[in-house]
Amino acid sequence: MKEQRSFKLIIRSFPLGFIKAAYNFFVRFSVSAPGYVDQGVVYRGIPLISLYENSSIKIGERSVIISASKYTALGVRQKTLLRTLAPGAVINIGEDVGISGAVICAMVSVSIGDRCLIGSGVKIFDNDFHPVKITNRRYLTDIKDINKLAVTIEDDVFLGTDAIICKGVRIGSGSVVAAGSVVVNDVPPRCIVGGNPSKIIGTIC
Repeated sequence: MKEQRSFKLIIRSFPLGFIKAAYNFFVRFSVSAPGYVDQGVVYRGIPLISLYENSSIKIGERSVIISASKYTALGVRQKTLLRTLAPGAVINIGEDVGISGAVICAMVSVSIGDRCLIGSGVKIFDNDFHPVKITNRRYLTDIKDINKLAVTIEDDVFLGTDAIICKGVRIGSGSVVAAGSVVVNDVPPRCIVGGNPSKIIGTIC
């Protein structure tokens, strides 16, 4: 008990800014990998980062990646997961983006613009993960059999909790995707969409 108290006292003796910087450095060191670029990213909890050989993940400055419940009102059911699934796959995340316990998987490309909000439990993927045809669906040997199309999310988009963004979708700037929606078609700029499959339920002035 005395050792624990002593350790806490030592930690408290450091300035808060120093502690935050040291923690962020530790997390960045933990997730560092070839092809992973995080410029001035703030981490709250340790995300899961997985890169396929010769793929890349880039995150812009001042973005915040949350992987622990105490840092967001809704909490998170899982750590944020960023994963590439094939050679040449790219995940590009812009500046000032907030991500809370989301899953982003790319076999081709997932591009997210600046100042986007990605709520707890959101899933974004550019592929079907398995072939649609029955033969060899369970035991895949060739990703050429998997349907895949790039996903683009433009600037200032808000994805509500548990929204699912499917392959081939482009979401226009300033739009909002309601909680729990499944987006399978493009969303025009400054629109509010909701439902499964999602449809336009409002516009933003």
